[in-house]
Order: sequence, then C-alpha cells, then structure tokens
Amino acid sequence: MPRPRKIDRPIDKKLSLRSSIVNEIDAQLADPLTGKPRYGAWAELVETLLRKWASGEFPEVHPQPKTIELDDLL
Repeated sequence: MPRPRKIDRPIDKKLSLRSSIVNEIDAQLADPLTGKPRYGAWAELVETLLRKWASGEFPEVHPQPKTIELDDLL
C-alpha cells in the first residue's frame, strides 16, 4: 500500500547567503557526533523563522513606503 501524499508539500527555493552566516549557523546546528548539521535542520530553522515573521513576531524586513494622498499635500 503506497504511503499517503503530504497535504502541505515542500517546494524548493534557491537563495544565497554569506559564508560567514552559513558557517555560524552550521556550527550551531552541528551534531556532536558528526560535526555536521542533521538532515533537515536548516529547513526546520528557516520554517520556524518564517512562520514567526509571517505571524508578526518579527518586524517587517522591507516595510512598505507610506502612501500620501494628493489631497493631503494641498
């Protein structure tokens, strides 16, 4: 019997990060036995941070500029 499909399927995204940040995070996520991050640790970290950001726990990364009505200028 095949396993059921995931309802919320993952999607691959490509991004570039500075090596200093990657090295720092890799060191913090490192498994004591292997010295490397465990499988899925990066995805778990990014998902957690994005969920908190989307729920408003973190400030906006790129705040929307203020819009001014033309009537306000007159």
